[in-house]
Amino acid sequence: LQRAKEDLEKSNELRAQAELQMMDMVEAMPNPVYFKDEQGIYRNCNQAFADYLGIPKEKILGFTVFDVAPRELADVVHAIDLDLMAHGGRHQYEGRVVNFDGTYKEVVFYRSVLLYRDGRPRGVVGVILDITERKKIERAIRENESRLIRALEEVKNINAELEKTQDKLVQSEKLAAIGTLAAGVAHEINNPLGFIQGNLSVLTQYVQTFLDLVAAYEKARAAIDEADIPRLKEVQEEVKGIEDSANIVFLKEDVAGLLKETIYGVERINKIVTALQHFSYASHGEKKLVSVNDVLEGTLNMVSSEVSPKADLLKEYGDMSLVMANEEQLKQVFINLLVNAAHAIRDKGVIRLKTYVKPGYAVVEVADTGCGIPKEMLPKIFDPFFTTKEPGKGTGLGLSISYDIIRKHKGRIEVESESGKGTIFRVFLPLAKVV
Repeated sequence: LQRAKEDLEKSNELRAQAELQMMDMVEAMPNPVYFKDEQGIYRNCNQAFADYLGIPKEKILGFTVFDVAPRELADVVHAIDLDLMAHGGRHQYEGRVVNFDGTYKEVVFYRSVLLYRDGRPRGVVGVILDITERKKIERAIRENESRLIRALEEVKNINAELEKTQDKLVQSEKLAAIGTLAAGVAHEINNPLGFIQGNLSVLTQYVQTFLDLVAAYEKARAAIDEADIPRLKEVQEEVKGIEDSANIVFLKEDVAGLLKETIYGVERINKIVTALQHFSYASHGEKKLVSVNDVLEGTLNMVSSEVSPKADLLKEYGDMSLVMANEEQLKQVFINLLVNAAHAIRDKGVIRLKTYVKPGYAVVEVADTGCGIPKEMLPKIFDPFFTTKEPGKGTGLGLSISYDIIRKHKGRIEVESESGKGTIFRVFLPLAKVV
């Protein structure tokens, strides 16, 4: 009897140690974990569960769900627990938990029945995964997708209106800008969306690690119930293996970082969509002080492949004052003039760029030794859709767009040309009044 008594005491001591170790591991988990007996009374929980409920442990342990949750929620939880106790197994579902203060959390509940050795239900163990932030992110993504669809539809409607307008030059500018923006929208959104999806994938793996730990804890509980010391040691090794493999300390820290980064990605997508909506209403014609010579140099970098094979480029830059202009629109004008000059040269010729100042104006000359323009066609060259190029090689909008851009800058374009001798375009831009 003495030996049996000593064995029982040792077994109880080992069980107590195992339970203490298991609770230490549960306490270290960032997810709320609790255990209720067959009467529905909370017998144990970790601090994360207390934090989740927003009440201290001493007001949880020894109480039921009706004491710690709103009545409507308590009725649902109690009914699920009764069903689990009656039928066994596990249960998982998503739900929205309304706190006493009116706030709510969106969570995933994982419940499982613990059994005595004789098969009778001993109680319910539960793990709660707070997915409030994930749900917010998903809703934000859906809302932003909807806003993007609406914004793109608005852009489409604007395009339709532009096609009907008689101002072909303004139409072309808008269409070009919208086309450029539309081409980049997918790329700009795919970047943050990519790491949002990646983060959610990683978070899913982290949840699986937590589930693996819970499963191991259940095995430990069963081993304790059965006083199966060898099995308990195996489970302890399994838990240690999971924790070491998953790097639990890093995992707990990484979860917060992943959520923060994901929220940042959603905000970034929101900014892109908002910018697209603003574009659908606003005109992008911002002007600033620019150097005409600098704009020309930037333009040459883009058109060198068109100009170099056809012509030697001569530059005669004068000392230029600044002009108030939209740099990208000026580049569009100079691109049109330089490309047209190159196309006008059949074999090999010369293109001359010259800048100088006349009273009140900065002047840019683009001269070529190409085929020239017949005199009878000169009055038409700035008309929309007029072109001297072969069918399929020009839209006839280049000079029309250029003329309108310079007009909006309160300048003008002049042209001199003679068949077989070449063409000179002069662009006049008002000098900026620098105070």
